[in-house]
Amino acid sequence: MTDRTRILCLLLAMTMTMGAYAQTTVRTLEPVEGVTVVYDDYDKWGEWPMGVRPMSTPSSAVEKRLDLSVLPEGMMDSLRAARVRIYFAAQDYSWDTPSIEANGLDEAFEIVVNGKSNRIAMDAGFPAKAGRKGLMEWGWVDFPIDATHLQPGENIIRVKKADEKGASGYDDYIYMGLDLTRQNGHSAFTEDSGKTWRTENLTARETTGE
Repeated sequence: MTDRTRILCLLLAMTMTMGAYAQTTVRTLEPVEGVTVVYDDYDKWGEWPMGVRPMSTPSSAVEKRLDLSVLPEGMMDSLRAARVRIYFAAQDYSWDTPSIEANGLDEAFEIVVNGKSNRIAMDAGFPAKAGRKGLMEWGWVDFPIDATHLQPGENIIRVKKADEKGASGYDDYIYMGLDLTRQNGHSAFTEDSGKTWRTENLTARETTGE
């Protein structure tokens, strides 16, 4: 391998899991030289509302387990940067609460990789709806993480709202897209701060996927 920067992108199409799984469902591709993508979905978003998991409080989280054993030998040793790629949307909902003044995107969420947090501010510049006007923008978003948080073999990636509240509590929402064509058992959801996880019925409409 050359000394060029190699970016490892983990594609998280919604929730992220408990239990065993077949490694053959985890695949890699190299869209451009020096960038490797690890994924286990088919990029087929189930659309609103069937393929969506909204979250607004820290008690809810999605989890994805990806085994990086699929990477070529030695690649982890030369890793220079990493991104978690999520099919994602976000919006502030304070404008829809008459009792408070609209406060925009003033909270944060976390991408927790193998127990180590990467904090992302809601106003960090990715597409997000900050008020009443306009529509939510859905799409793949690449979020930077600390590459040293990754490890050979199985990696556990969780996405949740940060504990700190905004001006009026938790009124910023993040939305994770779900690929309903895949049910590999790599994805899970909790709504009790991780006390219990489920790998089925991942959305409010009780759909399951990756």
